[in-house]
Amino acid sequence: VLAARLVRALVALRRLRGTAERRTVDGVEVLLSDGLGPATIGLRRQEVIVPRAVLDLEEPLRRLVLRHELEHRSARDSWLLLAGSVALVLFPWNAALWVIAHRLRLALEIDCDERVLGRGGDPVRYGRLLLLFAHRQRALPLALTLAAPPSQLERRIIAMRTRLVRPRRLQLVSAGMLVALGVAGACSAGAPDA
Repeated sequence: VLAARLVRALVALRRLRGTAERRTVDGVEVLLSDGLGPATIGLRRQEVIVPRAVLDLEEPLRRLVLRHELEHRSARDSWLLLAGSVALVLFPWNAALWVIAHRLRLALEIDCDERVLGRGGDPVRYGRLLLLFAHRQRALPLALTLAAPPSQLERRIIAMRTRLVRPRRLQLVSAGMLVALGVAGACSAGAPDA
């Protein structure tokens, strides 16, 4: 059943690519749809699909939308999403894998948000953009999208406001020594039969 759903999703994306209108928006080649997106679709030839409503946005907001999707495309995030889906098809009985696959999409989106904001995106404007597209979202299988489900939207906004604290060199050295001691202790223990 999961394999059939995966194949159906891939066929739906291929059909969507064939029916959407091609256009250049702010120097980026995109596919225009009536209500789907913004999202990055495809594997070998990844393309950005945006709803026609994006054309009505102010230019800075449009650029943020396009930058988000171009970041997904340049990082080839669609391949990771497919790998998670294939893993679920191959090992559907693994409950931990279901949790990992569910959180993978959120992790990819948070990472992409960080890259967009790291390139000079305004966090307040970007957060408003997320809110704008969150209520318009339609399901798009196997596609990474700017719009987030409400359950993930809060986490993404909190992640934008939270700065990651890098561990100090002394902490890293201490942790490395503890790991080395643990591995050495485990390797030096004799066999249970000895």
